[in-house]
Amino acid sequence: FYQLQILRMGVNIHQLVDQGNPVSLKDLATRTYRLHGDADPKLFIEGLVVDDQGRIFDPFGNPYFYDPLTGWVRSTTVGYEFW
Repeated sequence: FYQLQILRMGVNIHQLVDQGNPVSLKDLATRTYRLHGDADPKLFIEGLVVDDQGRIFDPFGNPYFYDPLTGWVRSTTVGYEFW
Protein backbone atom coordinates (compact mmCIF):
# COMPACT_ATOMS: atom_id res chain seq x y z
CA PHE A 1 0.00 0.00 0.00
CA TYR A 2 2.80 2.41 0.95
CA GLN A 3 4.65 1.88 -2.34
CA LEU A 4 1.47 2.49 -4.33
CA GLN A 5 1.00 5.76 -2.47
CA ILE A 6 4.56 6.81 -3.35
CA LEU A 7 4.01 5.96 -7.02
CA ARG A 8 0.63 7.67 -7.22
CA MET A 9 1.94 10.78 -5.47
CA GLY A 10 4.84 10.88 -7.94
CA VAL A 11 2.36 10.77 -10.83
CA ASN A 12 0.34 13.57 -9.22
CA ILE A 13 3.42 15.76 -8.78
CA HIS A 14 4.44 15.08 -12.39
CA GLN A 15 0.95 16.09 -13.56
CA LEU A 16 1.22 19.37 -11.68
CA VAL A 17 4.80 20.21 -12.66
CA ASP A 18 4.81 19.02 -16.29
CA GLN A 19 1.07 19.32 -17.05
CA GLY A 20 0.78 15.68 -18.10
CA ASN A 21 1.30 12.07 -17.16
CA PRO A 22 4.79 10.60 -17.09
CA VAL A 23 5.71 8.30 -19.96
CA SER A 24 6.63 5.45 -17.61
CA LEU A 25 7.41 4.59 -14.01
CA LYS A 26 11.09 4.64 -14.96
CA ASP A 27 10.57 8.26 -16.01
CA LEU A 28 9.30 9.03 -12.50
CA ALA A 29 12.24 7.28 -10.86
CA THR A 30 14.95 8.98 -12.93
CA ARG A 31 13.70 12.50 -13.71
CA THR A 32 13.86 15.42 -11.33
CA TYR A 33 11.83 18.55 -10.76
CA ARG A 34 12.36 21.78 -8.91
CA LEU A 35 9.61 23.90 -7.41
CA HIS A 36 9.90 27.65 -7.04
CA GLY A 37 12.30 28.35 -4.20
CA ASP A 38 13.84 24.85 -4.13
CA ALA A 39 17.63 24.91 -3.99
CA ASP A 40 18.09 21.32 -5.12
CA PRO A 41 16.17 19.22 -7.63
CA LYS A 42 14.10 16.31 -6.31
CA LEU A 43 13.19 12.96 -7.85
CA PHE A 44 9.49 12.43 -8.52
CA ILE A 45 9.75 9.17 -6.56
CA GLU A 46 12.45 7.90 -4.22
CA GLY A 47 13.18 4.69 -2.37
CA LEU A 48 11.89 2.25 -4.99
CA VAL A 49 14.21 0.03 -7.03
CA VAL A 50 13.94 0.17 -10.81
CA ASP A 51 15.33 -2.73 -12.85
CA ASP A 52 17.18 -2.42 -16.18
CA GLN A 53 13.91 -2.57 -18.10
CA GLY A 54 12.38 0.27 -16.08
CA ARG A 55 10.09 -1.92 -14.00
CA ILE A 56 9.33 -1.36 -10.33
CA PHE A 57 8.27 -4.44 -8.38
CA ASP A 58 5.80 -4.72 -5.53
CA PRO A 59 6.76 -6.48 -2.26
CA PHE A 60 5.48 -9.77 -3.72
CA GLY A 61 7.94 -9.61 -6.64
CA ASN A 62 5.44 -8.64 -9.34
CA PRO A 63 5.82 -5.51 -11.49
CA TYR A 64 3.48 -2.59 -10.98
CA PHE A 65 1.18 -1.76 -13.88
CA TYR A 66 1.14 1.84 -15.08
CA ASP A 67 -1.28 3.29 -17.63
CA PRO A 68 0.28 6.44 -19.15
CA LEU A 69 -3.08 7.53 -20.61
CA THR A 70 -4.86 7.73 -17.25
CA GLY A 71 -1.86 7.97 -14.90
CA TRP A 72 -3.15 5.03 -12.84
CA VAL A 73 -0.72 2.72 -11.03
CA ARG A 74 -1.76 -0.64 -9.60
CA SER A 75 -0.28 -3.89 -8.38
CA THR A 76 -0.37 -6.94 -10.65
CA THR A 77 -0.41 -9.30 -7.67
CA VAL A 78 -3.65 -11.28 -7.52
CA GLY A 79 -5.83 -9.96 -4.72
CA TYR A 80 -4.09 -6.57 -4.57
CA GLU A 81 -5.10 -5.12 -7.95
CA PHE A 82 -7.62 -2.70 -6.44
CA TRP A 83 -5.51 -1.19 -3.66
